[in-house]
Amino acid sequence: MNIIDNSLLEAPTVGKLITEKKKLHLLKDSHLYLISSTDEAFAGKAKDVFDRLMERMDDNQLLNNYKLEVLSKDAPLDYNAKFHKAMIEDKINFILPLYTPGKIEQQYLVSHTEETDLFTHLPLMIYTSERITKNSAVELMLKDALYDADSFIIKTRSFWESPDFLKRLAVSQASVGMHPTFGMAVSKSLVKNALGKDVKYTHQKQIEIQKGFINDIHDIKDNINKEEKLARVKLMLGSASNEDILQYLLTLPDEGLGAFSDKVSPMKLAEQSKIKVQVRYVGRIENGKPANGRFRVFFEKGGVSIQVRFGRRSALLIYLIYLMDVIKSPTVNALDISQYGELFKRLFEECYGYDGGEEQFKTLLGKGNSEQELLRHSYGDIIRAVGKACAYFDESKTPFVISDAQSHLYILKKNILVDERLLSL
Repeated sequence: MNIIDNSLLEAPTVGKLITEKKKLHLLKDSHLYLISSTDEAFAGKAKDVFDRLMERMDDNQLLNNYKLEVLSKDAPLDYNAKFHKAMIEDKINFILPLYTPGKIEQQYLVSHTEETDLFTHLPLMIYTSERITKNSAVELMLKDALYDADSFIIKTRSFWESPDFLKRLAVSQASVGMHPTFGMAVSKSLVKNALGKDVKYTHQKQIEIQKGFINDIHDIKDNINKEEKLARVKLMLGSASNEDILQYLLTLPDEGLGAFSDKVSPMKLAEQSKIKVQVRYVGRIENGKPANGRFRVFFEKGGVSIQVRFGRRSALLIYLIYLMDVIKSPTVNALDISQYGELFKRLFEECYGYDGGEEQFKTLLGKGNSEQELLRHSYGDIIRAVGKACAYFDESKTPFVISDAQSHLYILKKNILVDERLLSL
């Protein structure tokens, strides 16, 4: 087993990587497959460990949506020579197809895992998957920057100008010698060494970093100090949050985006979708859980219903505003959310039982260093929460998410059911 650090991605922390020119039949990206024998007890233990791992993980920590599936060892997966060799020589019993946006080849992380290894191997497989996905996304962003620097700067400005981004950059600069994850933190001394005695960025320092990033993007094609510029740009891009990366990928063309590529128009996907969106009155409020107010959003398909678990109250309320707009408006156009303060306030009171909507709305659209940042994070939370629900039903999230303030939902009106108590607001 390799240590967790910044070693080459070809050397995973557990198991081995197999690269293929085509996908194996039946296998989906980010689904962890257990090749089962007759040992049902081991499969049950693996599922228990996996479920406990996912419960402990904050959704915002993950780029991918993971599932554990058990496959018969006789499943028709169309193994090729590499897999046959690994199956026989390494006795692999876990296969994790990796999501690598922008790449044609398909990578698989495979391992042989005994019951006593489950608590270490499964987290490390998820860690490796996340690391490779993020690295692929950064490489894709770099290609976009090389193709059109000005357009790239405009598309990414919102996240690399935010204070949170600069904090993550500080940690990235401090963690060159290691790669912390799953609760492993970079020591404060390393962060201080990277920034000097004062861990906080001064305003002047922020301006210098932002100007330097813009200059590097424009000059990255030059041969003078090219490797140094590339390293700085990669470090900056690698400091983007998962929400930022997901939002960025949604701005790209379909070509080569793998799991994020829809291949057909959002309207076509909406017409084909079998998911029904329901806003139900539950009646009770669970404190500490933003999604669990008196009104909650559920996705239903084929008799199966799951709750969309937003991580921010603002994300739930904004999503309700968009759903109600689809139902009420004869045409669907981009919304200026700043014009919906009164509705936001009423929805807040209906969902959470007290008058706090006006203050939160002002905070959401507040000016200063965090101008529009909280709103952007709310859209990011919509992408995460709705995307996870869509992944559960193996459907594209594109018709169901609002990627930013300039977009809208593509869900068909007939597939939305909102409680009348909200529609009358």
